[in-house]
Amino acid sequence: MFKAIKIRRALSAIIDAASQDLPEENIDDARMLAEAGEWGEAIELICTQLCEYDVTVTIDTYEKIEAAGKMLGMPSEVWRPVRGLAPP
Repeated sequence: MFKAIKIRRALSAIIDAASQDLPEENIDDARMLAEAGEWGEAIELICTQLCEYDVTVTIDTYEKIEAAGKMLGMPSEVWRPVRGLAPP
């Protein structure tokens, strides 16, 4: 139960951060997936769209994405490309 709360909070922060730079439709879809418990799909959607739109992300946002992905047992290939969007 605690893990689910942690993941929901991380996803909410990730989606909020991405909402500044991604189309509203992508954000709405990510929120819908997260609310439906499709957390991995929500992270994958955000990562894909951040890369698609070449959005600069903060290290903090990247670390949240990475941590959420690890909590869900997702392969690092999902979030690793986002690292290239963060400043060195």
